[in-house]
Amino acid sequence: MFREKKQTPLFYFLCLFFATLSLGRQEARAQEEILEKVREDRFLYCDDLVETCPNPADIANLLVTYEIYSGESKTYISAGYYDFFKSRLAETWKLGLIQNLWLDGNFKTLPAEVAKLTKLQTLVIEFDSIAEIPAFVQNLPAVESLLLENTRLLPIGISNFKKLKYLKIRAPKVIQLSKDIGDIKTLQTLVVLENKMPEMHPAVGKLQNLEELYWTGGQLTTLPASIGGLKNLRELHLPTNQISNLPPEIGDLQSLEVLNLYANRLRSLPAQIIKLTNLKKLDLKGNTFDDLEITPELYAFFLRLNNGNNEVIGFLMDKFRMQEQITKEKIEKEGALQQARANEAEAKRQAEEARANKAEALQISEQLKGQKLERIALLEKQKANIAETKSLQAENDKKNALIAAKQSELETEQAKRNLYFLVIGVFFLVILGAIILINLRKQRRLNQALEIQKRKADQLLLSILPEEIAHELKEKGFTEVKYFESASVLFADVQGFSRLAKELSPQDLIKELDLCFSAFDEIAEKNNLERIKTIGDNYMCAGGVPKTNQTHPHDITRAAIEMQRWMAAQEACRLEEGKSYWKIRIGIHTGELVAGVIGKTKFAYDLWGDTVNTASRMESAGESSKVNISESTYLLIKDQFVCTPRGEVEAKNIGLIKAYFVEGIKKM
Repeated sequence: MFREKKQTPLFYFLCLFFATLSLGRQEARAQEEILEKVREDRFLYCDDLVETCPNPADIANLLVTYEIYSGESKTYISAGYYDFFKSRLAETWKLGLIQNLWLDGNFKTLPAEVAKLTKLQTLVIEFDSIAEIPAFVQNLPAVESLLLENTRLLPIGISNFKKLKYLKIRAPKVIQLSKDIGDIKTLQTLVVLENKMPEMHPAVGKLQNLEELYWTGGQLTTLPASIGGLKNLRELHLPTNQISNLPPEIGDLQSLEVLNLYANRLRSLPAQIIKLTNLKKLDLKGNTFDDLEITPELYAFFLRLNNGNNEVIGFLMDKFRMQEQITKEKIEKEGALQQARANEAEAKRQAEEARANKAEALQISEQLKGQKLERIALLEKQKANIAETKSLQAENDKKNALIAAKQSELETEQAKRNLYFLVIGVFFLVILGAIILINLRKQRRLNQALEIQKRKADQLLLSILPEEIAHELKEKGFTEVKYFESASVLFADVQGFSRLAKELSPQDLIKELDLCFSAFDEIAEKNNLERIKTIGDNYMCAGGVPKTNQTHPHDITRAAIEMQRWMAAQEACRLEEGKSYWKIRIGIHTGELVAGVIGKTKFAYDLWGDTVNTASRMESAGESSKVNISESTYLLIKDQFVCTPRGEVEAKNIGLIKAYFVEGIKKM
């Protein structure tokens, strides 16, 4: 039998040594393979690092080695492994050498270490659930490209990238962009792919520096009118969508060189498209254009772009030329037909004229014969008349002699009757004069009473309506509603009215309110304002109506200050007397409105429009003893009045409105 050979400790030591050496070489080869892959792809996938180098220290060392070797790094970080090596990876962030970062997984926000990547140029976020971009990205001056790949939602705060030039969005489930996209002032390229957005957000039109816009996904149906604001846009790509109409504002894109409308649902083009004088390439394939009317201007536009290479444009040009030929032939045929009809009508006219001339000659001949016979008969009749006249003259002389004798008798008798009637007439004239004098006195008193009543009625009408409106109503019986491009409206509301209503009797309360509103009327009249109406404890007046003027914003602001000063004086007096007092809250807005008289039996001059509603909201959003004005009024009076900005205030049914308190008049 063989004797078992005993192994020495040296043998085990050598085996362990060579095994360890072999494992070390395998690990080194694995790391070297990863490094070679990094050098070839210039992209680092942390998943590979975790699988191959489970030791966080080795991962950090390998990253440092790669960054020092290449001078730049594209780093891919998966959320599943991020927490595993975050502590050691923090040393790598400090180097600040990473220029391209790819985040994959369910990150809830950007890792805080990203704030240290001062050389980061490109950020890619894939399959993300990041709802908001943190504000610290403003401190990354080199970031120019943001890619949202296969994103489930669009995070808010994209505008925190202050120097972003390239934005790519691949969002299969997103139906709308976030509105702050319009605040990325430096953006030059916007790419939107694979989305479910039926319309382009109007905020896209605010991207003044945008040069390239690529949007595809099959859901886009309309373009906003704001797209006309992209004055620097050179390329607009909208392939494979469902756009049926282009807005007229497309003609405002004067810098546009490429317009891609491939495979949409266009049936016509806006006439303004011919204004794209810098356009070099137009792709209209995949559209029907059944409703397109090709004008000579549009034909010239196509002719400039075609160059024999665009089948759709060539087809449309052939269609136009065919239409032109058909129209030309139709016009020529119509002209020949009209000429033939004109010739035929002229021949008929000449024939009718010849027949008429012949008939007229026969008629003239018959008339001459008739006139000759009439002259002969007339001469015979004149001779007979002369003989008869002589006979009648003799008889008339006899009758005249008898009449003269009879006339003398009648004149004597008539003189007697005239004297009798004269006496009677004088008597009746005296009585009639007395009656007329009495009636005249009654009529004068009646006219005086009517004039007094007329003056009272006119004064009452002037107290209800403005003078111009009252005159128009008296002259025409009606008034026309007028539009005013600029007018100012003031609302003043009494504060503490309900409290005083409980303390005072109804008669005293109305007396106090009449005193206040009478003072307001005097202030309004002094400042060229028109009192419109009072509603309970609310007072309304306006400037710039019914007579237009340029000073109404200053007049109404000055009147508001005087109203507050009058109320302050009343408050001081009542405090000294130990009586209750009230304060007022005033609101003013300037804008367009409509004014006129409503009603047929009870007249009232009133105002309508958003300006009236906004002025009322300025009053309700104000404060006691303050004059609250809108931004439109402030811009017109700021040079003459001291104003304090309040920021934006909530106005019911209107939204946020910038408001200001008027503190007083500036010293010039």
